[in-house]
Amino acid sequence: MCKRIALFVAGFIVVMTGCDNGETGYVQLRVLPANAATATTLYLDGVKLDFSRGTTVTLQSKTGRLALKGMDSSWAPILCNIVVRKDRISALTVMGAQNPPKCVCEIRATESDANTVVCT
Repeated sequence: MCKRIALFVAGFIVVMTGCDNGETGYVQLRVLPANAATATTLYLDGVKLDFSRGTTVTLQSKTGRLALKGMDSSWAPILCNIVVRKDRISALTVMGAQNPPKCVCEIRATESDANTVVCT
């Protein structure tokens, strides 16, 4: 009896960890001015963004909150947070000529304040 319960619990855990709700959204990042695109290094949740083909990058991502940083480090300051929603495009522009780069949201979230920019 104990073995059956243990096998059931172990199987349940394996099944639940393998489940993915599959909800995705899109993030569109644009760097201005155009000549700053290749010189600007940005990381979206630890993934380096490649602006070598142009000033705009569109990514498909899981829903939730993502952090945009200028360095790949957990201690680096966050330039802005991006809330990715199901089947939506979160668009923002990064002003790369400023130091540090500044995020300009197409739609700014209500939880934004003077110190933290949140884009939706």
